[in-house]
Amino acid sequence: MDGRRVKFRKNAIAVSISREMAVGMGFIEPNREERYERAVLHERWRRESAAREQRYAAGYSALLNTDPITRAVLDLHAPVSYYSRLVCQGCDADGYDTEHPEWPCRTIETLAHAHHLDMTYQGEA
Repeated sequence: MDGRRVKFRKNAIAVSISREMAVGMGFIEPNREERYERAVLHERWRRESAAREQRYAAGYSALLNTDPITRAVLDLHAPVSYYSRLVCQGCDADGYDTEHPEWPCRTIETLAHAHHLDMTYQGEA
């Protein structure tokens, strides 16, 4: 986006925010270039998400075929779909308003490393 500012007035309050933020919040409609930019970003996110899910599924399957202790930890730290991402329900959250960590959590990453599996995702070059 081009860095322009947009002003909004409501009663006696005036707020100045970036055009990008105003478009993102739905206050104003994106122009043609902004729609194209958002479509490109969405397509990149979709491709990266699909690649990440394939890598995680392969690593998870490989870990399932290891020893019983690893299997027990996997059962506890199994991925759970939360909106458009995977989270670990096995990790303890720090209070009612804390979100569970993204999956694979540190426990699963440690298990994968111990079994010489790489479950990290580097994204597109």
